[in-house]
Amino acid sequence: FPHLLSAAEPQPGDIFCDVGSGCGRLVLAAAFLWPDTLRGARGIEISPDLHAAAQRLCSEQETGDCPIDFMLADVHTQPQLLADVDICFCYSTRMQLSEDGFLSQLADTYAEGLRSGSRMVTIDRHLRPDGPWDLISEIKGPNRENGGVSVGKVWRMR
Repeated sequence: FPHLLSAAEPQPGDIFCDVGSGCGRLVLAAAFLWPDTLRGARGIEISPDLHAAAQRLCSEQETGDCPIDFMLADVHTQPQLLADVDICFCYSTRMQLSEDGFLSQLADTYAEGLRSGSRMVTIDRHLRPDGPWDLISEIKGPNRENGGVSVGKVWRMR
């Protein structure tokens, strides 16, 4: 995760967001790893149980200068939640692909919600090639969750 976030080139004042943040561990990791760089770290989760777990975890941690926020929401129906996001992470290995083999629903949400210059990170999956973004980096590394190797892809909105 640190290598992927570094490849997204965090800048002072950036806001990090994890779409499908689960229990919030990557949101906390971003806040702990870049406390002097990030202006905030946000998690957006659709599952009420996972959202509650993230809020509990956050309440037990001292995060220093990087404010953390967890939202219970469906980003696909509320893409405006990404309007101020600079780096958007999505552990996309579990997301359903469209018939063309791409993350089309996520791509549509990014295209509508993110602004020019925002960076996105996906894992093992591609955004549509016809979108307003460029692939800027790919990083291979071990994936402890599946016991194999995954490829993180870093994209930048045009």
